[in-house]
Amino acid sequence: MRAEHYPYWTVGRIAETAEVPLPARGSADRETIKVIAGPENSARHDTLGRDDNPDGLFAGRLVNIPLSLAIGGTTLHFEASTVTDLWLVLTW
Repeated sequence: MRAEHYPYWTVGRIAETAEVPLPARGSADRETIKVIAGPENSARHDTLGRDDNPDGLFAGRLVNIPLSLAIGGTTLHFEASTVTDLWLVLTW
């Protein structure tokens, strides 16, 4: 995220991300979606599980993958063909 993505009153107040919930929509035949920090096999990963809501969304938080600074880039990898929609929610 860039500084302009945050409200004007946060200028100079945002240092790091507190948590990153990841709601997602994915394949109907899956029960989990694996979120991976990098392309290598040894990369840290987290898992999104089916949410109990009627839309059948997946939900989870980044726990094993280190949180990045609130301003800057982060790359996440997902198992092939498992995610159709993804929402990124930041708490700072």
